Amino acid sequence: MTATRNVKGLLGTKLGMTQVWDENNKLIPVTVVQADSNVITQLRNAEADGYVAVQIGYGQIDPRKVTKPLAGHFEKAGVTPRRHVVELRTADAAEYKLGQELSVELFEAGQKIDVVGTTKVRASPVL
Repeated sequence: MTATRNVKGLLGTKLGMTQVWDENNKLIPVTVVQADSNVITQLRNAEADGYVAVQIGYGQIDPRKVTKPLAGHFEKAGVTPRRHVVELRTADAAEYKLGQELSVELFEAGQKIDVVGTTKVRASPVL
């Protein structure tokens, strides 16, 4: 299956919730996400991989905690090791470069986006 849409994405950490007022004096709830240090770690193409995608790395990690295969993967991309790695299938993968830094400038102010999150479940004491 080939990607037919141009998808943009970043990885980040949720910092919390707050609220802002719009120009009509209406209260809008917002989620604050820290999305820094995103970098392209691999480019997938249809000839070699069978699909088109970009692989994004996020978050700092101590290089001693990275497995040797992953360390070689990051070294090949010319980037420091990252804690999280995700692939995004996108039709415009050829526009990205290996090692390219990604930032929130990918998006326009006020642009609607989809957010996918993972909740950490904490064990509560049994009563």
